[in-house]
Amino acid sequence: DGEDETKTPTPGTGAGAGAGGGPAAPVEDLLGLGFGDTAAPAAPTSAAPPAAPAGGLGDLFGTPAPAPPAVPPAAPAATASSSSAGAPKLLGSDFGLAFKGRFVRQGGNTVFQVQLQNSSSAPVSTCSLSMNKNLFGLTATSAVVTFNAAPGASALAAVPCTFSNTHFQPGATSLALDIAVRNDSVPSQVIFFKGVEVPLTALLSEDGAIAREQYVPTWGSLAASAEKMISGLPSANGDHANLIKYLQASNVFYAAQRPVDGGAVAFFFSAKVATGQVVLAQLTFKPGFPACKATVKSASPLLTNLMMEALPALIIAGESS
Repeated sequence: DGEDETKTPTPGTGAGAGAGGGPAAPVEDLLGLGFGDTAAPAAPTSAAPPAAPAGGLGDLFGTPAPAPPAVPPAAPAATASSSSAGAPKLLGSDFGLAFKGRFVRQGGNTVFQVQLQNSSSAPVSTCSLSMNKNLFGLTATSAVVTFNAAPGASALAAVPCTFSNTHFQPGATSLALDIAVRNDSVPSQVIFFKGVEVPLTALLSEDGAIAREQYVPTWGSLAASAEKMISGLPSANGDHANLIKYLQASNVFYAAQRPVDGGAVAFFFSAKVATGQVVLAQLTFKPGFPACKATVKSASPLLTNLMMEALPALIIAGESS
């Protein structure tokens, strides 16, 4: 996850590591980071897609495609992200404070949902939060999180996030990041959470759909070196309409479908990371086979790999939804 290049203190492993006594460090020093720059990294620019070649991919939609399965309007982003992100996980605990959390896509933003269980003898009003540098420059829009948790009580908070140039980590290859939390009521109480998972769906924007007629030119504009194919992804090969609905609700958008050899059907999808990078996916299903073939392509081999890693769970969840 590129943590060796951040030159920040190494977070404690296990449940949590508390800071020692002494004066409270400013929140930006919890992980050696500042919060001054919240501008999102500029989205990469690209030339207009070339015309589709004859044959091969150029024929993807060259014949009349069957009518797409009926897909209701996409579910609200919060519902979609919550289902694909999984249940909140225990991040760590110390000083009688236990934190659970997860990253989701909610209301058009990436949001860190965090729950505090206060088993200490004192109330917790606010905590200061800091994220380390990471693959997409994800960081909280505000360093202060309000809980107002009385002793023995729990409290929930939703922390909106943004994408900052100062939090981008060159060389990072993982979506996981490290988080430090300080109890502002007792500034010596600092807990570090190492390797907090960020699902790719929490980073996908709501404007990732590509028109059917633009799909092939867009695919052709991407270098073959950024393409990856895997056969045998687990699949119940059941209700494809449910799968399409679920993926759309997770900001992975259906573009088209067509029959391929041996009675199989290929479905084509697009998605876009909130920082602007586009990723395309083809899922091929053959009747009677409990598996599917996935082909993923983007301008970034790393993003291609991240989407390929995310697909198995998305497929299984979508088919069972």
